[in-house]
Amino acid sequence: MREYTFAEGLFIQATARGFMEDLYGVFKPGSTVPSFEQVSEVCARNADVILDLMSKSANVERSWVESLSEAEGELLMLAWWRVNSGFFIRRVLRRAIAEAPQSSP
Repeated sequence: MREYTFAEGLFIQATARGFMEDLYGVFKPGSTVPSFEQVSEVCARNADVILDLMSKSANVERSWVESLSEAEGELLMLAWWRVNSGFFIRRVLRRAIAEAPQSSP
């Protein structure tokens, strides 16, 4: 499992918009830090893109990821999230900052 490269990140920003939108929903300002279960639910709602993202990060074919048992797949998803969560959380935070009301001087 590896982190995404800069170039991959640009592509992912364009192709994983739905996932990042849903992720923003659970990380939105004023909310508590989401549990892994909440993040897992977001991943399940975006299963098609998540399978692609996991296979890219693991340098394996998507069919290999699809062939994993439920327990193996969950372990892979945990490893993927641990390695790449920063990529997604940075984008969520940038959006939150951009959308935050600006204080008057």
